[in-house]
Amino acid sequence: MVRNIYTIDSVFERYGYDERIDFIKGWCILCVVLNHCIENMKEVLFPLWGSPAVALFILIQVFHAYKKGVLSAKTNWSSIWKRILKPFLIVQFILITLWFLCYDMSFTDQLKMILYKGGKGPGTYYVWVYIQIAFLLPLFAPFLHKSGKYIKLITFVVISQLSEILFCILSCPDYLYVLLCPRYLFLVYLGFLLATTRFSITPFTIFLSLLSLLTLIFFSYSNIHLAPLFYNHPYFTTCHWPAYYYVSLLLLFLLLCLYRHLSFNRKMIARMFCRMGRQSYEIFLLQMAFFSVMDIFPLRPWFNAMAGEVWGELFYVLFSVAICVIPILVYSDMKNYKNEKKI
Repeated sequence: MVRNIYTIDSVFERYGYDERIDFIKGWCILCVVLNHCIENMKEVLFPLWGSPAVALFILIQVFHAYKKGVLSAKTNWSSIWKRILKPFLIVQFILITLWFLCYDMSFTDQLKMILYKGGKGPGTYYVWVYIQIAFLLPLFAPFLHKSGKYIKLITFVVISQLSEILFCILSCPDYLYVLLCPRYLFLVYLGFLLATTRFSITPFTIFLSLLSLLTLIFFSYSNIHLAPLFYNHPYFTTCHWPAYYYVSLLLLFLLLCLYRHLSFNRKMIARMFCRMGRQSYEIFLLQMAFFSVMDIFPLRPWFNAMAGEVWGELFYVLFSVAICVIPILVYSDMKNYKNEKKI
């Protein structure tokens, strides 16, 4: 009999507000900002704790869709338009206009560059992946509801692996690989488990997580290309289905332990992460705009010239995080204060 080291009925609250979700999202959005301003990320083991941020965001997206019952999963397109797509398009309009004014490029070349990347700024692909996942979740619901647990697992492994092979065989362009969601589909299965089953840490699940971690390390640090089994992308080396079990179990568990520790010993830090999580999409849009402006008016060389390479790099990272996070939190506080004053 396998002894459970740690077991709870559900990782997150299924029927009410759960602050831990905001904490996880806060950690993830901080990692997104760091991902776009830190150089030599492999030297600080970023692929193991920071690069999986998008996978965790999608895992939480699936959890929210399925937490009250798989068949109840419906996509609120009105909410997606107001909350996700409309603000994104407004930011894109501003950035594209600025780009046209600052660069002497033909309209055709500009349009191609924008279409290839899904927009201007780092992380624009995530919006299109989010929409694709939102479209697919209700379609997967009947299968997830009716099928046995091993059929579900085998099906998603097969779908995920076939998509990798097809991307390789068809010589899919890197830009198209980035904009499409198949590399994240295994997270639909893992998110379903997160929403509907007990969360158990056992010697066996730890073994699987460590095995998954080893694949993540291999994909991140090895120069061996596994095509046609796995698509080789220079910047998305961690986005392969074998690595996601570590993300959805061991990494998630460690982040929950971090939340528990901070909530007892460093409450202000825990609250800061939760606040960032509640405003994660707004921070995402601001960092998109900020780093786009940095492409036009780069500040990193200025920081390095003023303080030296090491300290200049540190100051640039701190400055980038501050610019992307603090204005959003201040605006949120001002908005809440006005609302309280009206009441």
